[in-house]
Amino acid sequence: MQSQPNSNSKFLTPPSAERKVFAKNFISGSIVELRYPTIISFDEALASQFAKKIRKQFPNFSKSYSASFDESGISPGKTSFSFESRKRGSSSIALRDSALNIRISDYESYEKFRLIISEVFDALDTILDTDFYTRMGYRIINAVPIPEGVELSSYINPALITPLQFEVLGTLTSSRFEIRGSLNESNHYIFKYGSPDDQSAIFDNDGNLQFMLDYDYFTEDVDRSDRLENLDFFHDRHFDFFWWALNENARKILEIDT
Repeated sequence: MQSQPNSNSKFLTPPSAERKVFAKNFISGSIVELRYPTIISFDEALASQFAKKIRKQFPNFSKSYSASFDESGISPGKTSFSFESRKRGSSSIALRDSALNIRISDYESYEKFRLIISEVFDALDTILDTDFYTRMGYRIINAVPIPEGVELSSYINPALITPLQFEVLGTLTSSRFEIRGSLNESNHYIFKYGSPDDQSAIFDNDGNLQFMLDYDYFTEDVDRSDRLENLDFFHDRHFDFFWWALNENARKILEIDT
């Protein structure tokens, strides 16, 4: 049972949905990013210290260097370090002098995800001498499978896809939408949906169209002691937003026991 949203609020207010744990999910990537004051002495020794703390979960290590080109020639680049899980492509960390990015592609449950994030945060504490972050973000990318020949509105909330139903536009080959708003005064979101980006496949292995629901929640000036609390807050607010974006057929897929 869902309650009605408050249409007068300036913040995100999707209907409240009953909390459920599903046997499956549409998540292709769940990402946490922390930005922090630049580490002055950012080198391989520091990265190795971080690597020792996460080696069990992320044993594969690599180093990369980026440089940019402009009219004056090659501009100084930056070093970054990557750490991957034993099963390559399922989990990874990118460590830079001013940001940490953690991506989980084989998402099973929020509890397991949160445990991994907490362990990586603890490892970061051993090399980062700061008690705050300039920005914290939590991004959840969903790929909803839409079978060929069915109405998109039976899987996705019709309120989101009204522009796609204008016959005057003809047959669309691609469509992407972006919405920006706030959860409250200090927490915000970017919601992108529609066709996959240029780096993602349009169809899955079963020939289903992949309709993307890409949620990015973020806040700035975060105390170190509040980072997991912020993550929990984003996760809780996300459920109602995600459930609202789906229609009956997509919800049934999630609720089927496996």
